Order: sequence, then C-alpha cells, then structure tokens
Amino acid sequence: MADAYQSEGPQAVYDEAVQLLQPGILKIDHFEGIDRIHPRVHSGAPNWRSVGDLAVFGSAQPTLEGLKQVVNHYSGNCKKSKVVWINMRTEPVIYVNGFSLAPRNPSNLKENLEINSLTVKDITELENYLVNQVIRKKVAQSSELVYFRDTYSLIPEDRKEERLTEATTPEKVLTLRQAYDWMKEELPVPVDLVRLPINDVPNERVPDLADFDHLVELVRTKVDTQTAVHCNCQMGRGRTTTGMFLVALIYSKQNGRQIPNSPLTDTPENGFYSLVRGLLERLPNGSTFKSEIDALMNSCDQLINLRGFIWHCKEARDKEMAKEQPDETKNRRALFWHNLAKNYVERYFYFICFNAYLTEHEGSFTEWCEKRNDLFVDLLGRNAGSPQDLSQCLLQKFEWN
Repeated sequence: MADAYQSEGPQAVYDEAVQLLQPGILKIDHFEGIDRIHPRVHSGAPNWRSVGDLAVFGSAQPTLEGLKQVVNHYSGNCKKSKVVWINMRTEPVIYVNGFSLAPRNPSNLKENLEINSLTVKDITELENYLVNQVIRKKVAQSSELVYFRDTYSLIPEDRKEERLTEATTPEKVLTLRQAYDWMKEELPVPVDLVRLPINDVPNERVPDLADFDHLVELVRTKVDTQTAVHCNCQMGRGRTTTGMFLVALIYSKQNGRQIPNSPLTDTPENGFYSLVRGLLERLPNGSTFKSEIDALMNSCDQLINLRGFIWHCKEARDKEMAKEQPDETKNRRALFWHNLAKNYVERYFYFICFNAYLTEHEGSFTEWCEKRNDLFVDLLGRNAGSPQDLSQCLLQKFEWN
C-alpha cells in the first residue's frame, strides 16, 4: 500500500504527492500546438531532432507507436544496435491506449507537478500507485478515461484547458516502465530506459550536481559507437535540450572528439553577461570552455538555444512592459520572464563550469564544485549546487548587462 511505502526522499514530499494523485486528474502530454519543429519526422514523437552528426536525439514524450518509429529509425537508418532512452521528467508518467499522460494538481492544471527531492524509486512507486490505486479503479467503474488537454504557451496562465473522454479498459492503463516493457517484442533493438529526473517547476532550474555526475557515469558505462541516446521530457523542449546538450558534451570529452572553438562577439546577446565574464576571468581557459559549449548549444538549438534564450527572455519581458495592461498584470508577467532568465543564466554558468570539469577529469563534478565553492558564492550568491540565496549578488540583480 502507498501509505506504508517508506520514501527514499523526504517522506513529507512523497506523502503530499500521493494526496495530489488521489483525485486522478490527468493531462495528456501532447497538447495543442506542441509541434515547434515542422514537419514532424516521426508522427508519434513531436519535436524529434538530433545533435549535429552525433547519435544523440531528443523529442517530446512519444506515443508507444512513436517509440517504435524512432527506435526503428535508430536501428535501420542509423545502424545502431541498442538505444539508451533517458526520461528526464520528475513528474509521474503513465500510458493509456498508447498515449502518455501525467497527473496535475487539481488546483493548478496549467503546470506539471512540482515534485522535487524524490528518487527514481519514489517516482516509480507514485506511478504504480496512480495506475493501480486510482486510474484503473476509475476506468473499471466507467469504462472511460477522463483527462484534460491544454494549449501551448510558455506562460502557464495563458494555457487553456479542455476536458476530454476516451473509452478504455483497465488493462490498457500502464506505468511508464510497463509501457516500455510491453513494447519490447515490437522493437528491433534493446531499449534501456533510464530515469533521470531534472528540475522543471518552477522556471526550469539548473540540474542538481548529482544529475551531472549521473550522466557522466551513464555515458561512460552505457554509450559506445553502437548506441543511440534519446532524451525526452513532456514537450521535448527545456529538459530534453539540456539532456541532449550534456550527453553530447560528455561523449565528446570522453572520446576526444573535437568541439569547434569559434569565439562569439563579446555582447550580452552572445552570453557575455557580468557574472559570466566574472567566471571567465577566474576560470583558467574559461573563454575556451564557453566557446565550446556555445558551439554545442548551436548544434542542438532547433527548438531552443540554451544561451540565446536568456536574451529572448529580455525581449519578452520588454514586450510585457510595453503592453497596455494593468500594472499588476504587467509586473507579474514581466517577473515571469525575469525569473526564467535568471535560471537560464545560472544554468549557463554551471555548463561552463561542467565543461571545465570534464576537461580536467578531477573526481566528480560535485567535488569539483565544492572545491571551488567561492566561485559560486562570489558570483551567484549561492553555495555550489544550492538554490538558496546567501546574498544580493550578480544573479539576484541580473539585468542582462
């Protein structure tokens, strides 16, 4: 029983998540307007793309038919003999009738559940609870699934929901692991499903230090020239692009693959913000490390450029400030973009540090950051790996300069 389960993460967080799952409020992953890359290459996997000529791919959470389509592509077109599939979602995911859904807070249908600090085992147990104790029981009573679908907008308050129903049976309600296991016989090569939950709510935060280290070990032990790596989140945008970029960077560094080093012009639009300049001044070869990650970001920017999006947030913020709207609305919407930009510039800061770490091959990334904690305290106003502010620093006062 779920109430007897001892969470590996904070028990209070797990218990609260169970309470949120009990109403069985679901939202389908493939919302109206999910396609930001046209046309779809694989009909069941929106926003599918690759990192240059590397066998590193990404997409939205696929339908089960979409899973089969992309794995067939990796086997047939790319001649790969195995797939490492990295699911980067912190929220529970289930499948019904072959398409994926995730639970939502009944009081906030517009955003994914904020479930942080739980382990992969905890999230898996939540999925088991949602399927066995909630959704299958509801379906057994009504022979239909009730769910919601929304429209695309980066600002959650602008999303619109519609309520939908679909006929189904309890045996067609599956956890994420059950769905992938059920597809095994239809796939031409083995698919190793790896869960790596990355912080998303609120405002797409930097991954935990342990997530960086997990990815390093994963690429080292599971990825070779015969492997295709596929990353996904819900839409295939922020967390997916982060995963694709990090896997490509790790693989390139571990295998001595040359990364182009063409420095960009020193402007804020190109990522030369005050706190980034401060890092480059204190980090040996910092400019090279920045140039390398800029090149990799450009090679996987079909949906979002992890550096360029920081400046995009400024343009979006300025548009909100220029609109004829009540001051309270204007300030709230402008603050959304400002906070998003701060999270992305912090993420950019960590990526430069991560590239330095990979080049130096010194212990774990966690250890590397802790040894250089003064960099993070001085420039971000936070201890390495911590989201807690210690002071009013460059990050808190960040204004795209």
